[in-house]
Amino acid sequence: MSDPRPFSPESWPTTSRRLVAALALLLLAALVAFDGLAARADAPLAAAADAAPDVAITLVSDAQEVASGDAITYTAVVTNKGEAFGARVVLEPPAYVTLETVEQDGALDEGDATWSLALAAGETTTLEATASVGEIPADAARATALISLYVGDETSPLVRSASADVIAGVDDEQTVAATSVPPYAMIGGVAAALVVGIVAVIVLMRRRRGASDAGSAAPAPGAAEARSAD
Repeated sequence: MSDPRPFSPESWPTTSRRLVAALALLLLAALVAFDGLAARADAPLAAAADAAPDVAITLVSDAQEVASGDAITYTAVVTNKGEAFGARVVLEPPAYVTLETVEQDGALDEGDATWSLALAAGETTTLEATASVGEIPADAARATALISLYVGDETSPLVRSASADVIAGVDDEQTVAATSVPPYAMIGGVAAALVVGIVAVIVLMRRRRGASDAGSAAPAPGAAEARSAD
């Protein structure tokens, strides 16, 4: 027989109501906290995107694989996708690679190649440098050269790229780094877990309440025997 009384939170035991309320407050607090963190993380990125030049840079070499004694040529391509600006580009070869010549009015500075560029809006510039490969260390996995673009007097590069050339005789299997979980995915996961917890508590309380009502409605065995005797 169904219970004619309407189901309402007021009919729950006090402990159950407190538990559901605490879970609801925890869900609200988690959403507010994650939303604040995401906003603070996005704000600096948005501001930087508005202020920083829109530029890309790539670096390749003409070597299929690198061995001691080889001569190689590095080629960097700088693409300015935004407004005109001045930049400083630095090529850093591996320690065992010696830069020999630098094209496009570049200069050698303590083993690195440096270019000072005035990039017009929408301009693409190609930079080249030749190098010779010395004795490659036995523990070297790849011949990695870095190309970095700096704006003004900044000491941190705006963009950076690399050329990771295969070394002859070295079997270097490259692995893909695990992708980090976006902040919004974390928010959704926490919110979903809390909602599931609240629903589970509600279902459990309803089952307990139904069992309790059924037990109170059933006649006691002694009362049934007394009616039979009468």
